[in-house]
Amino acid sequence: MNFANLAFRDLNRTNPCIKYVDSDGTSSTTFKIIIVSNMLPLHAHKDGEKKGLSFNYDEDSPLWQRKDGFSPDTVVFYVVSLNADIDVNKQEEVVERLMDDFNRVHTFLVNELFSEFYHGFCKHHLWPIFHYMLPMCGKHVDQFDLGLWQAYISANKIFADKVLEVANPETDYIWIHDYHLMAVLVFLRNKRYMAKLGFFLQSPVLASEIYRTLPVRADILRIFLNYDLIGFHTFDFARHILSCCSRMLGLDYESKRGQIGLDYSGRTVYIKIPSIGIHLGKVENVLNIPSTSVKVKEFKGKFKGKHVIVGVDDMNLFQAIILKLLAFEQLLRQGSSTVDEDRGIMSYFPRTSVLIIYEYVGCSPSLSGAIRINSWDISSIAEAMRSAVSMDDSLRQLRHEQNYSDVQSHDVTYWARSFLHSMERACLDHYNYQCWVLGFSFTFKVDALSLGFQKLFSKSIVPAYNRTDRWAIFLDFDGTLVPHSSTKKNLSSEVVTALNTLCDDPKNTVFIVSGRGRNSLTEWMAPCEGLGLAAEHGYFIRYFPSQTS
Repeated sequence: MNFANLAFRDLNRTNPCIKYVDSDGTSSTTFKIIIVSNMLPLHAHKDGEKKGLSFNYDEDSPLWQRKDGFSPDTVVFYVVSLNADIDVNKQEEVVERLMDDFNRVHTFLVNELFSEFYHGFCKHHLWPIFHYMLPMCGKHVDQFDLGLWQAYISANKIFADKVLEVANPETDYIWIHDYHLMAVLVFLRNKRYMAKLGFFLQSPVLASEIYRTLPVRADILRIFLNYDLIGFHTFDFARHILSCCSRMLGLDYESKRGQIGLDYSGRTVYIKIPSIGIHLGKVENVLNIPSTSVKVKEFKGKFKGKHVIVGVDDMNLFQAIILKLLAFEQLLRQGSSTVDEDRGIMSYFPRTSVLIIYEYVGCSPSLSGAIRINSWDISSIAEAMRSAVSMDDSLRQLRHEQNYSDVQSHDVTYWARSFLHSMERACLDHYNYQCWVLGFSFTFKVDALSLGFQKLFSKSIVPAYNRTDRWAIFLDFDGTLVPHSSTKKNLSSEVVTALNTLCDDPKNTVFIVSGRGRNSLTEWMAPCEGLGLAAEHGYFIRYFPSQTS
């Protein structure tokens, strides 16, 4: 086993903050957060007068709205890609402008790479399978394209390189968003193992039975396990990841510091379950705009005395819009005293509306007053609509108040604030361990060991050995006595000689501890007399050749 680059040893235990010196000579302590996202919370449009691009904030983006959840002394940098075609000759100018005016570090992906990364792997492989759509349809099988996976990794490396340009790994927090950029961590952790890394997945998480169909499943799980904190919308989503780690990698988890923690190579990977929420202040501001009041008054007059059903959907395959319309049609066909079949319009209760929500939506568990439905069951959707329309006013009011309370207490600012606080807590142990970097590519991991751990050197072992009357020596078999890659497990003559020399010394008790079976170990270790064996991880123990228990 090759150990490389001991980290975290002899490092000052600095707090996760940086200091700025003002013009008057006073200093202030502040947090620095680097947010990494595939989508830029800016709108770019051509400026006819300046013959260039103009930028303005996308105030509806949670990436932008979360800033209100950070403290005033927080410095926020964004590493993002811009959804606009920029002339190659002007890219450097745009990068400087975004950095100076918006604290944005922009990455440029060539068109072919972006197409394979985003439209290829992200939208063709990850997005469907995260929504339980298997890569198979009838007689046609959609084969996994390894080239698209390589493009995904290449794009993530470009983002990681940009992060490294602006990040101080000892002080800065790096918050990565969604499945597009999961692998950014690989390149950050490999070069900066002290980096404080958090990840929030805004997509559903598939059950382990479905996840197993993904050829790169183990690689993605190991990516997750190198973060300090991982966020999911619901406990069900988190449970699926925990189940995958348990079934495929044999990892256990437990509750630590009020959070779920996965033990991996001596480190604890924490799980956070906050739904994103909305920016309530932003919504209230929009409602107070005069034009909004005019539009509300218009709707009140137009639909007076009628029930109104409003659908909120993205135009994509998994929103079940067709099923919703079919359910509405079924409701009309079945007839109801509260339904105007001619108009197909259902009363307007501005303060007591009833919310019907798909059970798999991320905010579903957080909205205790909502009616939850199975999006695939047309009859249950129709029945939920009927229940909402005919619901007693007092019950309608109660459900509305429950939902409003949930939205008010868990808005987007709470999400940002609580996630950052959890990142701080998750990274507290960084300075309590010394870490060894092991493996390459996606087998890479950081092994965390106690500060008292010491690598064994002969100059320190020999004096201690000579001072001690009794020694207990425990050795592994695979990887220690024989290489992992060896098909023949017979010991070399040098290993046999060394083991017999140790066993001949009366003050030594030497054991081989292995997961191998007792018959195999007995056969392979036959040349070594006086050697103890612990087979099947200690289930069978032989203290000397004539005894087995």
